[in-house]
Amino acid sequence: MSNSSLVSYTKLSPNYSNRTEKISKITVHYMAGNLSVETCGEVFAPSSRQASSNYGIGSDGRVGMYVPEDKRAWTSSSAWNDQRAVTIEVANTDSYGTFTTAAWNTLIDLAVDICKRNGITSLNFTGDKNGSVTWHCMFSATSCPGQYFKNNTQRFVQEVNVKLAPAKQRTHKLQIWDWSNNTNQKFWYRSLGNNLYGIRSVATNEWISDPNSSTTQTDAETWGGADNGTATDDPRDPQILVFEKVHELGGYYIHPQVAPNLSLDVAGGSTTNGTKVQWYPSNKTLAQEWHFIPADGNAYYIINAATGKALDMKGGGWV
Repeated sequence: MSNSSLVSYTKLSPNYSNRTEKISKITVHYMAGNLSVETCGEVFAPSSRQASSNYGIGSDGRVGMYVPEDKRAWTSSSAWNDQRAVTIEVANTDSYGTFTTAAWNTLIDLAVDICKRNGITSLNFTGDKNGSVTWHCMFSATSCPGQYFKNNTQRFVQEVNVKLAPAKQRTHKLQIWDWSNNTNQKFWYRSLGNNLYGIRSVATNEWISDPNSSTTQTDAETWGGADNGTATDDPRDPQILVFEKVHELGGYYIHPQVAPNLSLDVAGGSTTNGTKVQWYPSNKTLAQEWHFIPADGNAYYIINAATGKALDMKGGGWV
């Protein structure tokens, strides 16, 4: 059984047992502090501590290893879970348990690596010990893994599964549809600084894109990235968007950075379900005004001001 090549620091803990079960789970913990991978290793070094984890991730995104994967770390207050899980401690920056972007991105990469080497084709979270992603608090009265990871567990599962999926082209047209709790209508956005953003589908991790960096009217779509069609950690040029605030009460005109003369637009301002969403010359009408309404898991519904309907990823799934 191998260990992750992402490891940049190793300090082996004496606190472990032989692993007797096949690895089939990942359990993410928070460190309850902003510890470096070196400091976390020191915490697990004394045998009197009676605790350890397989890996740790610092806020700088570096990975430490404390117990090899062929051994059971003592992490989750459950021998049953830790026999089946690779456990990962992640540094958090506040009492909410927030992970830095660097730590989050490394967590995704490390989880993908663990899954690939151990024959796990996809992750699932069921809210109890039966899923392949588990929480420490399922087995003990603890706040671990913190509210941040609890709120982002489904995002974690989805981001890992997208990277585990076979490389294929992933693209979907965008439309409007009656507002519902459908995952096809939920999006995350990522700030890139300087008023630049990316908007990503919760359903498939695809970024909203201006196809082929068009500077003339064209259908809006989502796209999975430039690397053989798989999702990327950051949006690429046709996926980088400019948000122009409409007024103090909210609302945005959304433009592709590569074509600031275009705006995200409901074709003809139609209120019919299934009306296409397009990149259209900016005219600052209500058909081009969008409002971000909080959903679950730090996601948003993106609602059109002219129609009151939600931005929707046509078809869902992967094509």
